[in-house]
Amino acid sequence: MALSWRNFASRIGMDPEPHPRPPAHVLRLQPYRCVSSLKQIEDRTDTEPYKLDWNESTVAPSPRVEEALTHVLSNGAKLNWYPDLAAEDLTAALESYTGVPRDSLIVTNGSDDALLLLCRTYLRSGNEVLVPVPTYTHFLVHVGAQNARVVELRNPNPFATDLNRLERAITGKTKMVYLVSPNNPTGTMWTSRQIDYLCSSYPNVMFVVDEAYHEFSGQSVIHLTQTYSNLAVTRTFSKAFGLAAFRVGYVAAHPRACGHLWRLHNPKSVNTFGQLAATAAVHDLPYLESYVEEVRAARTEFVSRVRELGLEIFDSVANFVVLRVPQPHRLTDGLEKHNIYIRDRSTMPGMAGCVRITVGTREQMDHVFGCIKQVVTEQGWV
Repeated sequence: MALSWRNFASRIGMDPEPHPRPPAHVLRLQPYRCVSSLKQIEDRTDTEPYKLDWNESTVAPSPRVEEALTHVLSNGAKLNWYPDLAAEDLTAALESYTGVPRDSLIVTNGSDDALLLLCRTYLRSGNEVLVPVPTYTHFLVHVGAQNARVVELRNPNPFATDLNRLERAITGKTKMVYLVSPNNPTGTMWTSRQIDYLCSSYPNVMFVVDEAYHEFSGQSVIHLTQTYSNLAVTRTFSKAFGLAAFRVGYVAAHPRACGHLWRLHNPKSVNTFGQLAATAAVHDLPYLESYVEEVRAARTEFVSRVRELGLEIFDSVANFVVLRVPQPHRLTDGLEKHNIYIRDRSTMPGMAGCVRITVGTREQMDHVFGCIKQVVTEQGWV
């Protein structure tokens, strides 16, 4: 009597329930872990929440965003139509904002989509991608999805950049180098001179500079994309512009590189409302600049007060800082009782004992400092 597939598979140790399986390199991937405080926030209505764990803006976006969306919805928005495939209005606004010509700009579904597009375009099996760590870890998933290999570069001091160490780690197998500037979570910067040197010295390597927080630093290498075809700069509207819910970002690169990226880009990926919101936000730069200046002032004051308290804190040029304490979970748990949510980063390379705190306005950070002081005093750390 013939064996059924189920009995035969069980006998030889195979899965008795046949189903399509992804490639082995996909099965080896560790998914990006999204540790979010949204559920805890939704469950509480007693006090104002302070969501300081994902580096989002702590204030609403420009009023022009709501005005633009309301106008469209009130005047017969064609919700049954696809969005503008070229994102022409937003691209024109970005051309003015960045100083980069529109043939060097591609609007994407958040900067995550821009990073994915770069990996899909330039990486293949066997390539190596050099990544100083700690860093933004979602990018590592994009690399692994192409069956490329992440080569982690660990510095003795994660709160400083080391060009010499980076250069020594570049090999003939290095296809791409990923540099977050300002870096998440350490807040360190790669200078324009350093990126200029790297791009000119290694023309066969694609350098990806993630500038998600560049508005807060006031520094950028985006102008170098017009000189080097091996440089791509990614940015997002999720941080300084306060549009995280809309998922809009962009990549700036040399026209030659953009020509490659367009081959795999999905022009339908940025929805109509995201385009409208981002365009309205770019058209209100005074609002952006006011918020950025407020965050910078709040960060300076907050860092100074924490240091006076006797705690170890690492400043940055972004909208977050890193605090090191004896037991991070006790600080995060203690602040949650005050409806304040920060990010435990103590398991990342070189980040033992560290938590990351998004910086908001001076009023907000005054409240946060008071709660931190109460918790650390209760723990006997000061």
